[in-house]
Amino acid sequence: ELLFAMHGEGGPHLYRKSLRQGTPPTPLLETPGPKWPEDWSAHGETVLYVSGGTFWALSLAADDPPKSVLTTGSGQDEVQLSPDGRWLAYTSNLSGDWEAYVEPFQRPGGRVRVSVDGGGQPRWRADGQELFFISRHNILTAVEVRERAGGLEMGLPSELFEVPLVLRPQLDDYAVSPDGQRFLVKVPVEGDAGERIHVVTNWTSLLER
Repeated sequence: ELLFAMHGEGGPHLYRKSLRQGTPPTPLLETPGPKWPEDWSAHGETVLYVSGGTFWALSLAADDPPKSVLTTGSGQDEVQLSPDGRWLAYTSNLSGDWEAYVEPFQRPGGRVRVSVDGGGQPRWRADGQELFFISRHNILTAVEVRERAGGLEMGLPSELFEVPLVLRPQLDDYAVSPDGQRFLVKVPVEGDAGERIHVVTNWTSLLER
């Protein structure tokens, strides 16, 4: 299934769609106000989204209203739930600069800053033992993560490579494979490629069945 936001009256609202051919999208949440999906938990039961400057959690396993999970009082975005469902990684300008943070999800505990000198767009490795983010200087960076006595212990940031097209720390400029070894990264378009428009008709016939 795919989770996405689609514009509508009072929206955008949250929708889900099966990847099976011919399946229409179904509304997931159509409450007043714009909503932007950020993450879908590994176990498939919780959706995280941003609305009104607040992070919200929507349970798909129970018919409960969304729960507010974090409001920092500052700008915040790019929330990601750890694979075990215990920790939130996100971007915020609490300090005056955009930084990457981690704190417990729906549990008491302190906030830990992950980036050292500006950063954003945190992403978990599938085993939860490594966290990636983009630094202030557009360097994709990795940090080892270990849980110790109910808290998190962060390793030293390790720079991996430059990400050539980063507009803001609170956007989505890359994706990481489950094993943390491959990255899908946005890059600038070179030459005259931007001057051409290509239209593909009957594209669904190209999908594997």
